[in-house]
Amino acid sequence: LHRVDGISFRTGIFTNLTHDHLDYHGDLDNYKSAKALLFRRHLEESAKENRCAILNGDDPVVRDMIPSQPVKSLFYSLKTPSDGYLVSSQEDIRGLKLEMSVMGKIVSIHSPLVGLFNASNILASSLYGHAVGVPLASIKKGVEGLGGVPGRLERVTNGRASIFVDYAHTPDALRKVLEMLNRLKEGRLILVFGCGGDRDRTKRPVMGGIASRMADMTIITSDNPRSEDPKSIIQEVAQGFHGSPFKVIENRRDAIGEGIKLARENDVLLVAGKGHEDYQIIGDKVFHFSDREVIEECLNVVRR
Repeated sequence: LHRVDGISFRTGIFTNLTHDHLDYHGDLDNYKSAKALLFRRHLEESAKENRCAILNGDDPVVRDMIPSQPVKSLFYSLKTPSDGYLVSSQEDIRGLKLEMSVMGKIVSIHSPLVGLFNASNILASSLYGHAVGVPLASIKKGVEGLGGVPGRLERVTNGRASIFVDYAHTPDALRKVLEMLNRLKEGRLILVFGCGGDRDRTKRPVMGGIASRMADMTIITSDNPRSEDPKSIIQEVAQGFHGSPFKVIENRRDAIGEGIKLARENDVLLVAGKGHEDYQIIGDKVFHFSDREVIEECLNVVRR
């Protein structure tokens, strides 16, 4: 859409290419080309000095993002030695213990963030810090002081299960967060999610299939139905289910409440799809709705 044509970039970070925004781009090739514009046009043509591209070497399309000189390319990886890479890691439901190499220097990080995808984000951020001259000690302090980002695997503290709110609204994002939580869970994994209306319909049964395979129990609910019938959206999600049990509770508040009732000690409850959003769009009306606030309200009811 050329909305950033007037901006002169110094640094660009490529994290990944996943199944998202295809209702606009049409297919992944078009989406990839749009992302590549940042690196292969905007950075190359920028008037800034010391331009840098920070690229995820673990993503299969990373080669399509590499800009030409004089833009410097730095790579990060969870798997192979790179400019920034993971030397060793320990993860559990409480957070991450990482040993990383950043431009040849080893740094130990203890982060309350959950999941190795956050280790990948930490590597990208650390390389950015290096690129703009931030000392490694300050990078370590900053990363360890970050308790979380609203709606991005955001923990809701309570004395029962481990409860998280996450923005995962694409097949890839849902699969990745469920893979990670399955790896770390001590009990069951309960999922509450839905799909938005007036958006890519092809992902609905795909996401249903992912939930069916990877969650022990799923509650399919409404997301932002917009102009579509919520029941029709839920039906399309349910078409992907083959295997694990699921419930349909259209009202999102009630669905979250049911998830909390089902969750026992050591279980993990994930409420996915809306993340940081504090609204719900039904028809042409916008209502205040925060997954985190609703979870806290339901927990207060349970405590009474």
